Amino acid sequence: MPTLQTYVNHPDIPPHYRGRYSTALPGTTVIPFVSWLNDLLEELQERGFLPSLIKETGVLVQKKRWLAKPADYLEFIKAYDPEDETNELRVEDVENKFKLMDVELEDEDSADQIASASFGAYGTDGITCVDLVSSAYIEDYFENYLFLITAGTLANASLVVYENDAAVDPGGTHIHFLHALSAALSGTKVTAARLVPPQYYVMMRYRALITAIAAMGDEVPIENDCENRLVPVWLRWKCERAIEPTSDDTRYWENQKDEILFSIQSARLGRMITPVHGRRLAGYESDSGNAKPHPDYSEFS
Repeated sequence: MPTLQTYVNHPDIPPHYRGRYSTALPGTTVIPFVSWLNDLLEELQERGFLPSLIKETGVLVQKKRWLAKPADYLEFIKAYDPEDETNELRVEDVENKFKLMDVELEDEDSADQIASASFGAYGTDGITCVDLVSSAYIEDYFENYLFLITAGTLANASLVVYENDAAVDPGGTHIHFLHALSAALSGTKVTAARLVPPQYYVMMRYRALITAIAAMGDEVPIENDCENRLVPVWLRWKCERAIEPTSDDTRYWENQKDEILFSIQSARLGRMITPVHGRRLAGYESDSGNAKPHPDYSEFS
């Protein structure tokens, strides 16, 4: 997929707009083009133009029965045992959280958790916990554990461990994630974490909100039939509206944007129209004797 910067470089975006809106506004961390693209993602998701994003993640159990909803939660699919996907758990939505209906699980016990505060070999599919060097950490010791980030810019994010290599002293323990990340962790994203055994969390599968972008170099997660036509026009409309909301240029680009959205919607919802015939009446189907033949149209319309 092209990046946001690719679309900002499109001929529809004049150079002075590129310079003005490609960096953070004074006194903020908000980059206008990034914010505007995220507005478009939200608009497309509300219209149903983007495919459902299904995720699964580990959620810690609180007070034996309570599960917090993930930050990007949209719709629940199922909850299940981390070590046995066939063992589904019934939940009910209470107080904007999920409550386990039939079972109670153990609350976290810090004695069973293993903390780490030194990392390396960052990859999209795993990370090395440099300070975990005990010979007790044999191959796959941490299988189905939850790698819970406790400090860093991704604090409170969690990743399920698929397997691990045996610990090496020095060197540490390399763990492999169940699901690869779109971007690798870093020394800024994670500065401390702990590995949580599977008895303290539940797997949750859910439909998620579309992932917002954070930088000009991020890929634009939009389907091809929307992307190439819509993104540059949307950004140009946002630029013009930022300058003068009621100008002729603003109205022009707004109309262009609306026409593309309508075109996409028509293409996706279009169906072949077939003729509609009148309703047949029982007893009048035969054209012999005194029976009245029924026409191809309704006489009562």
